[in-house]
Amino acid sequence: MVRTKDNLMNKSPSMDDGGMNSSFPSKRNYGLWKWFAYALFACLILVSVGYYYVVYHPVSLRATKKNEYIKIPRNADLTTITGILTTKGIIDKPKIFYVLGRILSFNTDFKRGYYLFKDNLSWWDLINILQNGYTATYKFTLFEGWNSFQIFKTLRASPLRNKGEYEKYFHDPSLLSIANFPNTQGLEGFLFPDTYLFLIDAKEIDILKRMVNNFKSKLPEDFKKAASRFEITPYKLLILASIIEKETAHDKDALLISSVFHNRLRINMRLQTDPTVIYGTKKFNSPITKSDLRKFTPYNTYKINGLPPTPIANPGLQAMIAAMKPPSTRYLYFVAKDGKSGRTSFSENLKMHNQAVRKYRQSIRNSSK
Repeated sequence: MVRTKDNLMNKSPSMDDGGMNSSFPSKRNYGLWKWFAYALFACLILVSVGYYYVVYHPVSLRATKKNEYIKIPRNADLTTITGILTTKGIIDKPKIFYVLGRILSFNTDFKRGYYLFKDNLSWWDLINILQNGYTATYKFTLFEGWNSFQIFKTLRASPLRNKGEYEKYFHDPSLLSIANFPNTQGLEGFLFPDTYLFLIDAKEIDILKRMVNNFKSKLPEDFKKAASRFEITPYKLLILASIIEKETAHDKDALLISSVFHNRLRINMRLQTDPTVIYGTKKFNSPITKSDLRKFTPYNTYKINGLPPTPIANPGLQAMIAAMKPPSTRYLYFVAKDGKSGRTSFSENLKMHNQAVRKYRQSIRNSSK
C-alpha cells in the first residue's frame, strides 16, 4: 500500500508503531493511583482509631473510689486546667488533653465552677463537660412539714461546697423582707417545700433566698385577706398552717383538722397538739413523753393559750389553703382512726373523743397480734 500524506495524518497509533491506546492509563499513572488509595485507606484507619480513642477511650485507666468534684477557678487557661486535672488524677495523659483542647479552641472558651467527673469518662465526655460549662449541681427536695433544723442538717450533709452556716441568715432582714410578713421571728415557715437544683458552690444566703422567693410566688393571693377575716395576723395564720401540716397524715383530712383548730381558737380552748411540744423540746428523733407534755415552753400548747410564737414547720400549699378555708363544723377533737390508713377520726365532745381513742388503741393492739 502506498502511503500518502493523508494516510499518514489519519493513521491511528498502534502497537506496531510503538504507540499505546490513550483510553488506558499509563503504568506510571496507575502506580500513583494505587499509592494514593493506600494512603487514603491508611488515613481512614487513623481517623477511625483516633475517633474511637477520643469518643470511647477512658481519660484515665486508674481506678477511682468515688466521684470527684473538682474546682476550676475563674480565668483558668488550658494549661492550668490540664494541671488541675492531672494532679487530681482525672487524666493520666495531659498532652492528649492539651492538644485536643487547642484543636477545639478550648483555651478561650471555659466556664469556672465545680465539676463532677464520674468514673470511665471518655476524652470526648470530659471536654464536652468542660467546654459547655456543665458544672455540678445538687438536687434537694424539701418535704412538706420539715422544719429549719431538719433542712439545715440535710443541706450540711449534702455535697454543697459552702460552710453550712444557714443559721447565720435565719433572721436576715433582706430575706424576711421578701416574704413581707409583719412581726416575723425568723425564716421558719417561709422555706417553701419543693424540689430545688442548686449549684454545688451555691452560697447559704442564695439557697435560702431561692426558698423564700418560692414561698412568695406560691403563697395564695388571698392569704392575708383570709387572716383578717379570722381577726389574726397573716403570720399567725402561717403558724396555724404549719401546725395543720404536722398534724395531717392524709390530705383529705387537712380541712377538717383546720376546722378543729379554728373552733378551739374561737372559744379560747387550748390547742393541745403534740407537734408544737416536740418543736419546743427539739427532740425531733425521739417519741414524746409525759414529762415533755408537762414541761413549759413557749411552744407547749398544753400549757399556753392560743398559738405558739412562730411556725413549727414549713407548710405546703395544701396546708395553707386548709388554714384559710376551714369548713363549718363543731369538731373540737381528733385522733387517728388506726395505725395503717392514716385517716383521722373527728369528735364534737370529749366523750366521743375518748371512745375514738379507745378504738384507735384497740386497732393498734389488734394489728400487733
